[in-house]
Amino acid sequence: MMGLNIKPLHRSAAFATAIRTPRAFIPAICCLKTLASLSALTCFLGLTYVSAAHAGGSLGALSAEEKTALQEPFRTTLEKRKGPFGKNVCVCDDGRREPVLRPDGTIQNACGEKHQFCAAFRAPWAEALAEQGVYVGNFFANDAFEWTEFPDHHNLVRGHVLEKYFTDTHPDHKLATAKTLRGVTGAEYEAPARGVFMEKYLALDSFDDSRHFLLAYELQRRSLVHDNVGGIDKARNMATRIEQQDSEFKPLRDAVHNQISAALIPRLAEYQDQKASAEVAKRIDGLIAVIEKLTTLDEDAIRPELAQVETPEVRSRLEERLPDHDATPLEIVEALAQVMALGREAIAEGSLSPADTRRLIDVNVIAAWAIHSQGSAMLDSNEPATVRDYLRFLVALSEASYGA
Repeated sequence: MMGLNIKPLHRSAAFATAIRTPRAFIPAICCLKTLASLSALTCFLGLTYVSAAHAGGSLGALSAEEKTALQEPFRTTLEKRKGPFGKNVCVCDDGRREPVLRPDGTIQNACGEKHQFCAAFRAPWAEALAEQGVYVGNFFANDAFEWTEFPDHHNLVRGHVLEKYFTDTHPDHKLATAKTLRGVTGAEYEAPARGVFMEKYLALDSFDDSRHFLLAYELQRRSLVHDNVGGIDKARNMATRIEQQDSEFKPLRDAVHNQISAALIPRLAEYQDQKASAEVAKRIDGLIAVIEKLTTLDEDAIRPELAQVETPEVRSRLEERLPDHDATPLEIVEALAQVMALGREAIAEGSLSPADTRRLIDVNVIAAWAIHSQGSAMLDSNEPATVRDYLRFLVALSEASYGA
């Protein structure tokens, strides 16, 4: 596709390759909308395998034995109170996993200060699904810790994307409610572990920008939370205070404690409208404001993200393209489109560190949301626009598409 600052032949070849392979897993997302019972499992599993077919293997129907091997552990996952999760443990600095429930019946962190994180790992029935390439019960901290045990990390990332989409859109399903149980993970662990997990993925020798960029982009897009431990603690404390005042708020309190994301906001708003008293509703307003700050995606959030990029020439090149504070919506869209395209070009060159690659993908995620916001405002306004304005807008969208 043509762009302002990208060589046309390079853009065309790279973009064509990019959309030919990683988006093979996107049909699975559409199919997941029907995943409410075991009868839908075949659809989920079949399209999970479609997502891996671009690697060059043949795709055939599941045998009766394969279906049984998958249906049994999935049924168990739906029946268990904790879904795909086993016992809560704390992982000590030396790698030991100490159960939170101690032999004397008390609940405590046996690692004390010297622990990496506390969480619930996949139970045997979830591991049985993972052995077939179907990943549920996904958490960044757990999977980064067990990284070397996974045979196909691209399939693992697809599992994260698919489950994240499904649990965000089906918050009452067992796969979603299990993730809100107290102790299965912690937002203070997941936020930093996201960076560790993604950098491990981006550092793989098998990571091919033309084939796997969209996988990384999609997972980072669905999990972006600004690395603000103070803000995360504030949200957790606010959720606890709300639960102390309203015991029915407990599932949402646990969800906030476990993994903060923008997907929590509509759930909090729904509770606020339908169940909360006036005083609790006011507290929920405050909690929503904190989560919005942690998950805000607009052009103002790009500068601090870019400032963390450690490759000076790339950082300065992108900072030069950032829009001025008095720029018009169209000028903002054009500037951010250039940032996205140039960021993707830098990633495609393959010389960046995994950390800088992750940072630039986060920049592109934020820029894409800002373009959507500014573009919508421009199109919805009553300000007159010329044909030239619309052509500039379309060229900018074309350019931005290379980076998303």
